[in-house]
Parts: sequence; C-alpha cells; structure tokens
Amino acid sequence: MNRKIDKAEFVKLVGSVLRAADMGVSKAELRDEDTAEITYRSGMTQLVDIARDNRLEIIKDIVKAVC
Repeated sequence: MNRKIDKAEFVKLVGSVLRAADMGVSKAELRDEDTAEITYRSGMTQLVDIARDNRLEIIKDIVKAVC
C-alpha cells in the first residue's frame, strides 16, 4: 500500500532526520503552505521559504538553512 505523504507530514519527517543526525534540530513543522518552521534545541526558531518546492527542494532548502 503506497500513500502519498502530505506536505506537513513530509516537513516533519525531514525534521526527524535532522534530529537523528544530531544537527541541533528539535523539530520542523509546516507553518503555512509556503513556509517551514525549524525549531532548534536552543529554542530558537527559523523560517524557511518552501513555496513552489517539490519534495527534493524542500529537503535542500531545510538542510541549507540548518547548515
């Protein structure tokens, strides 16, 4: 059974991978259709523009913001 993961769930998964990679990320969430919000363990947050991004570009944009 293949089901398509929605954008909000996908962004959360990217956050989980970065947390597992010990990148200082606590979580990543979809703030609105065009913006992901990264929360770091320090409590700081960062907004990332993911407007019109496909799944691979969402990964790249979030990783670029964290690194």
